[in-house]
Amino acid sequence: MPAEPTLLVERRGAVQVLTLNRPTRLNAMSPDLVTQILDAARALRTDRSCRAVVITGAGRAFSAGADLAELDNRDTFEHAFERALALCWGLRRLPQPLIAAVEGPAVGSGLSLACMCDLRVASRTARFGAAFVRVGLSGGDGGSSYFLPKIVGPEHAADLLFTGRIVEAEEALRMGLVGTLTEEGQALPTALALAETVAERGEGPRHYKALLNSSQDRGTLEQILGLDAGTQLLLSGTGRETTD
Repeated sequence: MPAEPTLLVERRGAVQVLTLNRPTRLNAMSPDLVTQILDAARALRTDRSCRAVVITGAGRAFSAGADLAELDNRDTFEHAFERALALCWGLRRLPQPLIAAVEGPAVGSGLSLACMCDLRVASRTARFGAAFVRVGLSGGDGGSSYFLPKIVGPEHAADLLFTGRIVEAEEALRMGLVGTLTEEGQALPTALALAETVAERGEGPRHYKALLNSSQDRGTLEQILGLDAGTQLLLSGTGRETTD
């Protein structure tokens, strides 16, 4: 029997739904999963019939972040960071508005993935955190040090990235990390309804998205991603902070 795909792709009218499909691993980001997301994003960039995209996770998590079981040496770390950068660029370049539907944990790379989206809908089961800082790595993984300050402001971003603490759904709503809060199990239906409303607006939202991205890019994404990757590689080689 062929293995089940790690990404489920479903078209609902003018809305594309991408479902991370590694529920037994809490949708941890494996190389295969990242590759499939990038392939889907590549196809969507030229798909004029798709006007909004929803990304969600199967089972009880959005994504628990990078699959650390596969990150066992420096060479693997370097490849993982390259994949994270490619994923960030691939989703950032999507012309369609991108909506995250979050149930359960969105931590580490899962937080970064949610932050790459234009809108975030979360249920009361959602939890967010920059998990890498808890194991001596950089909390600014996969562009989160670029996106978080723009979403929640510099002070909240510093709090999350410095401490790695877990933020429950209600607090995420208060700080602006989440735009819409739903009851358990309702994040995806709510996100789909929002995506359908966006899709009904025709070509306008993709142009507005380009304008919003342009107005926000004072410190460019390319610059911040380079700093993120360099910091993460440095810390992955030492495992802890060093002083002279």
